[in-house]
Amino acid sequence: MDFIDQFVLNKDVVFVGEFIKNENKTNLLKFKWNIDSTAKKNKSGRVYFFIEVNPDNTKDILKIGKSSDKSGLNGTIGFYVNTLSGTPSMTRYAVHNLIYRKLQEDKKVLVYSKFSNSIKTKIKGIFEEHESEIPLDMTYVEELCLNEYREKFLKYPEWNFQESNTQIPFDLLEKYSMFMEDKKNNKIK
Repeated sequence: MDFIDQFVLNKDVVFVGEFIKNENKTNLLKFKWNIDSTAKKNKSGRVYFFIEVNPDNTKDILKIGKSSDKSGLNGTIGFYVNTLSGTPSMTRYAVHNLIYRKLQEDKKVLVYSKFSNSIKTKIKGIFEEHESEIPLDMTYVEELCLNEYREKFLKYPEWNFQESNTQIPFDLLEKYSMFMEDKKNNKIK
């Protein structure tokens, strides 16, 4: 059993669903959920993993990210699915298109997630101390996962551009620039 297979069988990891093509629509992607609506709305901090599954069933982690979006996984995944109907960052735009390219190559892009529990602690307010639940800062959990991946594979996942200090593919940089220019011109009209 390889590293990725061991990872996805970990009891702390949840299979969230997979991206699918959304032909003839504004956005290139849809998402096929594997969890119920309660789990989609879970507001706990999360680290998510985009995993490529090739036709020969080999797997690779393409991206490790973190989110504390208050609308839960709905919001986290929604940023990637609804990218072209908003004003996305360059990275979100690129990843949306890169996922679509993988799907066009008859590959799957699955999403797994690890959730973090909140920590109960006492917090001093202005006048009193209150017991509160504080969500864990997922930055540290994401960093730990990225470092473990790098130790195992001697590199970061392919789509973790910032961490690996690599450039987003040039054709997507150009495409993004034109996309944002069109958005700007359509707002002016």
